[in-house]
Amino acid sequence: MSMKDENLSVTPFVGKGSNTSMFYATTIQLGPAGVVDQPDVESKRPYYGFARVGHGQTAGSHFHDGYSLLMFTEGEYEIAGETYGAGTVTLIEPRVPTGECVPGREGVTELYIYDSGYCTIPFFQDLADSRTVELYESFPALKERALSRPRPPADPSAKAVTLDRSKHGRKGRGVTLYTCQIGPAGFGASPDPRGTRPFALLLEFEPGTVVPAHSHSGWSSLVIFAGSAEVNGLMLQKENSVHIEPDAEVALKIGDRGASMLRFFDTEAAAMPRFANPADAASFPLI
Repeated sequence: MSMKDENLSVTPFVGKGSNTSMFYATTIQLGPAGVVDQPDVESKRPYYGFARVGHGQTAGSHFHDGYSLLMFTEGEYEIAGETYGAGTVTLIEPRVPTGECVPGREGVTELYIYDSGYCTIPFFQDLADSRTVELYESFPALKERALSRPRPPADPSAKAVTLDRSKHGRKGRGVTLYTCQIGPAGFGASPDPRGTRPFALLLEFEPGTVVPAHSHSGWSSLVIFAGSAEVNGLMLQKENSVHIEPDAEVALKIGDRGASMLRFFDTEAAAMPRFANPADAASFPLI
């Protein structure tokens, strides 16, 4: 169930989603479609969402033909021989072969961002694997697009890059932020005011921080993964996602335990905040 506050739509983690024996997922277009059953694989809009994968629910080797950002909020996941723990944020270049994907003993919860609808398609190495067959049957649009046209090759030279908090952090008033272009510039990039690639901010707020009213020129989201925050008076807890229309004014009040959240924008240009009081921009250059 979603709550409405003018141009905000608040989606709980366990909302509308897709359930297979491998995972439970909620997928959201960063655009007017919002929460969807199936991504539009021809869409150039970014998609994001959440997945829970239980212990023993493995996936075969595959790749995505675009840039994606993964954040693991609970548990552990082994991908391409690397183990990623809770709090890890990783940018994956196009066509990186994953190898066998194996969740840890407690399973794993992840937030994923794809740079386009096409990028949501998993190209599996073994099409006869029962896990591949089940996933494709659950997502017919992905299956049709993956199997009906020539398959792109994997790129063994492509890599996954993990956020280094000691290197990429920037300080604002009551917040530490980490930037990431969902593209070749990656972590630490500054948004190009004319840029068209998706852009993400990981924000770690101190308790009680207040971010004054501001807006963005494009579609954006705000995902809470630790602590709490009020967004335009709506109290958000862990695993709530706020879907925000272009030009909607948003004000934040962080809870007494602080908050960690991801802000995600459909373009670099949209990542530039426009404050109701321009003097506030000095304290929150990006938010």
